[in-house]
Amino acid sequence: MEKIEEKYDAAGLIPLSKLRSGQHGIIVSLLSKNNQTMHKLMALGVLPGMRVTVQQTYPGILFRIGHTQVAIDAELAQEIIIYIPVDKSTHDAKHHVLHTVVNKK
Repeated sequence: MEKIEEKYDAAGLIPLSKLRSGQHGIIVSLLSKNNQTMHKLMALGVLPGMRVTVQQTYPGILFRIGHTQVAIDAELAQEIIIYIPVDKSTHDAKHHVLHTVVNKK
């Protein structure tokens, strides 16, 4: 079975669990196969397209979406795939790759 990191690393995407405190990015995908977990995350505003900022990485992952703080364990954070914008010149090229990866599902 292919690891999440290997699948998305080529497109410049990483799991939320890999972000450090203070880093931010855009949610591009939720990979949880548990419907109850997906509904909880979505009710909290954890949705593709939303900007997240990591505030703490231990003992769990604490991140902010808008005015909401969300705390989850590292295992669940592994299932939230993030795109980290770099700068304008690389953003346009990565956006094309990101669009291709997300729309292959």
